[in-house]
Amino acid sequence: MITENFPHIARTIKADESVEISGDVYIGHYCVLEPNVKIFSKGGRLIIGDRTAIRMSSTIWTDQERMVLGTDLEIGENCEISGNVGHGTKIGDNVIIKSSVNIGRNCIIGPNQFLEDLDLPDGSRFIDGKLEE
Repeated sequence: MITENFPHIARTIKADESVEISGDVYIGHYCVLEPNVKIFSKGGRLIIGDRTAIRMSSTIWTDQERMVLGTDLEIGENCEISGNVGHGTKIGDNVIIKSSVNIGRNCIIGPNQFLEDLDLPDGSRFIDGKLEE
């Protein structure tokens, strides 16, 4: 279901009918949005790049002026993301990424992680609560 503020959604996305999108949201080409995904902006623009897959029951949201999820991302099930994520990053299931986080390109975030007040450089791995560069 798409509501309010006319989100900009590419016609090439594949989205389950249970997906909810609202606010100033841009979703690029060939994205996959699985059941019960929620994407919303409470303020500025939320941009999701091309070929991003967001797995079941994940929530992507922002209350910042601008938030960007890059291209070619894989976001696991039951995640909550409100921080910037670079191109080519892979995020495991049950991950929480707060708005104070910036993740570089081609990073790997293991499952069951909580990230706050952190900048991850390109190519980093965050697994078992530890940053590996």
